Amino acid sequence: MPTNPDPHARALDLAARGFEVYLRDVLKSAIYPESAPLRVEAYQPAAGEHPSYAEALAADYVPVRHGWRWGPKWSTCWFRVSSQVPTSFESRSTHLRFSCGTEATLWLDNEPRQGFDVHRDAYPWSGVEVLAHIEAACNHPFGVVTFEWDAPDTHARWNAPDPGRVERAELAVFDPDAWELARRYELGVQLLRALDPSSPRARQLLAGMQELTDAHRRGEAARASHALDGLLRVPSAGSTPVGFAVGHAHLDTAWLWPIRETRRKFVRTACNVLGLMDRHPEFRFLCSQAQQYAWLEQDAPAVFERVRARVAEGVWTPEGGMWIEPDCNVVSGESLIRQVLHADRYWTSRFGETAAQRVLYLPDTFGFPASLPQIMRATGLDTFITNKLSWNAINDFPHTSFYWRGLDGCEVLAHCTPGGDYNASQTPKEMLRAVEHLRAIPAQGPAVYLQPFGFGDGGGGPTDWSIRNTQLAEDCDGLPRQRLGGVGAFVDALREQADRSELPVWDGELYLELHRGTLTTQSWIKQANRRAEFDLRLAEAMTFAGPHSIEPERSERAMAKLDRAWKLLLLNQFHDIIPGSSIAEVYDDARRDFEEIDRLIDQLFAKATKAWATAFDTTQADEPALVINPSGHERSGVFEVETDGVSRLKFAKRVPALGAAVVDLRSSSECVPVTAGAIGEGADRRYSLANGVIEAVIDARGRVMSLARIGGREVVPESTADAGLNVLCLYDDRPHAWDAWEIDPGYEGSARPVDGECERWELVEQGPLRARLVCERSLGRASRLRQEFVLDAGAPRLDVRTWVDWHESHTMLRVLNPVDVRATSATYGIQFGHVRRSTHVNTTLDAAMFEVCAHGWADLSEPGLGVAILDDGKHGRSCRDNVMGVTLLRSPTHPDPGADRGEHTFTYSMLPHEGDWRAAMVDVEAELLSTPMRAR
Repeated sequence: MPTNPDPHARALDLAARGFEVYLRDVLKSAIYPESAPLRVEAYQPAAGEHPSYAEALAADYVPVRHGWRWGPKWSTCWFRVSSQVPTSFESRSTHLRFSCGTEATLWLDNEPRQGFDVHRDAYPWSGVEVLAHIEAACNHPFGVVTFEWDAPDTHARWNAPDPGRVERAELAVFDPDAWELARRYELGVQLLRALDPSSPRARQLLAGMQELTDAHRRGEAARASHALDGLLRVPSAGSTPVGFAVGHAHLDTAWLWPIRETRRKFVRTACNVLGLMDRHPEFRFLCSQAQQYAWLEQDAPAVFERVRARVAEGVWTPEGGMWIEPDCNVVSGESLIRQVLHADRYWTSRFGETAAQRVLYLPDTFGFPASLPQIMRATGLDTFITNKLSWNAINDFPHTSFYWRGLDGCEVLAHCTPGGDYNASQTPKEMLRAVEHLRAIPAQGPAVYLQPFGFGDGGGGPTDWSIRNTQLAEDCDGLPRQRLGGVGAFVDALREQADRSELPVWDGELYLELHRGTLTTQSWIKQANRRAEFDLRLAEAMTFAGPHSIEPERSERAMAKLDRAWKLLLLNQFHDIIPGSSIAEVYDDARRDFEEIDRLIDQLFAKATKAWATAFDTTQADEPALVINPSGHERSGVFEVETDGVSRLKFAKRVPALGAAVVDLRSSSECVPVTAGAIGEGADRRYSLANGVIEAVIDARGRVMSLARIGGREVVPESTADAGLNVLCLYDDRPHAWDAWEIDPGYEGSARPVDGECERWELVEQGPLRARLVCERSLGRASRLRQEFVLDAGAPRLDVRTWVDWHESHTMLRVLNPVDVRATSATYGIQFGHVRRSTHVNTTLDAAMFEVCAHGWADLSEPGLGVAILDDGKHGRSCRDNVMGVTLLRSPTHPDPGADRGEHTFTYSMLPHEGDWRAAMVDVEAELLSTPMRAR
């Protein structure tokens, strides 16, 4: 027999249902007691056109009725609403109410004034006549997609060709007393739902809500309101955590909408917040991405000036630390520094020195490298705030407030917002979730915590009722104490707490146990980013350092190009762009941005290289070539140069770091030549490549069956001699959620090794400066793969240049390298350093880290022998026991159905070495792989 539910819970649930019906049907309907329809006219431009306000003023409009449908998705429609205000409304508070089923912006007197969306449809109106224009965007706050939790009619609507529809257009009388009563009543119902049904507070609240509801039914509204105020304002017994509630509007710079829509979203959000500040003087707002301010300054200068005034008053805080909220896994340390420098420079130039940055606020970024604290310290930031670690799939992060120690030993104060939601709306359930989290962690003294609130991801921000909830919770038994305040006030309180109590220390990376697929998805943009990072460093060095002088005018032009290129790059490092988790339109924009970055870099290279060439003595060379070394280390090695349309190989010696040398193309190369040839016969035939440094043997399946330094120990295990290195493997890749973001644990169970002999297996180059073996085959259901095993003279590594024409779906491609090395941890390159991670699953923390991030290299070493796997733009890595893996490609279908389909070219390398990775200069060799020498 089923157990009867708790009678207290049954009674509370039944009563709460009744209260919710009364709230909906009686109290909320009284907020707007009278209304009058507005005349609505529409101007619908062609799809793809987005006219300005000035163009909309001059356009021809046609009348439309309530229920009129419009579209398609991503289109723009301008509405003109008009009416005479009824005489009965003139002395009363009135609102213009409008909804067209999408996001929209109200324009008045040449300025945007209010955003309309699913959370807000009213704007305070004054005057005797209504005439306004409304710019509607045919998307909802989350773009145009629907989710599995949406209602069937929502799916049907947004799959239709015309999802927009005129749902409301009226002028309505607003009753502030009715609104206040409804707001308090709803908070009471929500609190009743959140409390333990058997608690004294729940019983008190239940009885009080019933009594005041009966009083309101009898027409005693004033008495009911007074009783409700007394019922909610019951001081808490004892000390409770203090939540600093700061308004926030998390706006992804791109995600399920393109950047074009982000710019319009931010205008709407800023208008919404400014209106709230007019109505609630104690309200404070945090806005964290400098790029969005720069867009607002361009798109709506009048709104920007209103923001500037609020910043000067101290109620709007431009704080976040970076140009945008970037991904922190795959971007370089130099990029993270530039994120801070560009943001701080912009904010202080617009808002004064009081806007100098102190806090790094990254609520939604997918993990944080161990070097980030030292990057923060070096750029003037001392406090780190995030929410994302609450998303961990296996292990709860053990701290709320703590010191985070970086690679160099420096520490920053850190805080993980315990509410677990940067889009909170300040319901009792959300407030209580924060204190439940605080109770679950070790005591850290009297707790203060940050609670960002406001509808976000797609922007919009707080509402009047979320602010009112916060005010009512300032002293309400059953709820944690809330205080409207700015992030600066919170940081000051957090530092006082840290001074009074000994906070714990977390040493090393803050790994997010989720979203590992973002290390690989949209592979092209990750490679383009790495190439641009290195090229910008070289362009800057060649332009402003070296053997020539720069005229001031030329220097200013070059600085402008560098500034433009860096800002485009920083923009595309946003945490839903470079991780690969955005819609296709975002990547169309990104490709255009990277084309522009490349053009700017090419222009800088062309001028700088010409100037450098004139500074070198070429009189001793019969056929001189200027060889440029883009790396940060002196190097010798093979380079390619094109003369008369023919590519030639030559060897350069000791080219200085970020410098150049002259090489005579007619002189002989003084280096140990590369040798290559077949060994064995028939089915046993293999190819051997050697250069006096290393030797490799490759079979007809494209497996490396032997790899060693000359005279050194073999790194391919005898026990797996039939497998070898460079084992390509396909896997089913259907994560339980978050398709583009995620790789599920246990994916290895679906492994399908790419076996069988290659269709083409040919030695196409045999030295003396380079040997090159080509292997080509079909791959998966509809793809092709070609790999070139390349060994250069003097090189300590075997390069595997890979071309893939990828047309799989929900399939992942990895390369596995089982090596004859025994070590309990592997070393991975990260920004400005390295980290060590366990190779064996001893704990749940180890189990969670089945896919980790690396920058350029990973190494497994034992005394006397090691192997490093290098890459030129891959970031997803693994090392379990002795198997070193690299994730090469994925093929999710959401949110971009075509993600990663098409042609890819990339290189990874195998570097056997003696001693440890430092002695072998593995990190240097990884940089050399990504920065080949250039010749002119």
